[in-house]
Amino acid sequence: EHPWGVMEFTRLADELGLSAHLGVLDRTDVLYLVRRTPNTPLASNIRVGSRLPAHATTMGRMILACMPPIEIERLYSGKDLVRFSDHTSTSLEAVMATAAKDLNAGVAWSDAYFEPGISSAAVAVFDFVGTPLGAINVSGPVGTFAGDERRALIGTKLRAAGVEISRRLGWTGVDASQP
Repeated sequence: EHPWGVMEFTRLADELGLSAHLGVLDRTDVLYLVRRTPNTPLASNIRVGSRLPAHATTMGRMILACMPPIEIERLYSGKDLVRFSDHTSTSLEAVMATAAKDLNAGVAWSDAYFEPGISSAAVAVFDFVGTPLGAINVSGPVGTFAGDERRALIGTKLRAAGVEISRRLGWTGVDASQP
C-alpha cells in the first residue's frame, strides 16, 4: 500500500460518509494530493491538484498550528489575507491566535468558515522526526457534522487515521497536535 495510506482515506470516507482529503503546505497554499469521496450525492467538489489558502482551510490551519511561530511569521508577515467568512483570519496576529487554538484542540474545525454550507475537520500528519508534512481532513454538508456524538466520532476517526498515516511515514512519537 502507498505510504500515505490511501486505504485509510477510503475507509475514513466510507465510515463517516464524508469526503476525505490529504494536502501539503506549499508556501501559503494547501495543495490537495489525495481525495476520496463516499458513495453519497453530496461529495466534495475539491479535486486533486487544487490549491486553497492555508489560513482559511482546516488542513492549512492544522499544518500551521504544528509549525514553530517564527515560520508562521515568515510566511504571513506583511501579507494581505483574503477573507472568506467572518471566521477567516486576515492578519498575522489572527493566524497566530487561530494556530494556538487549533493546536490546543488537536483538531481544526470549520462550520461554513470557508464555503457556505460545508463543514470540515483536520488533523496534521507527521514524518519520522515529528515535522508536520501535511494534514488530512474530512468535509461534508454542515448537517453531517451536527451533534456532540457525531463530532466526537469524526474527531476520533480522523485522529486515528492521522496517527496511522504518520506511522506509515516513520513517525513514532507524540504529535504536536495532541493536547
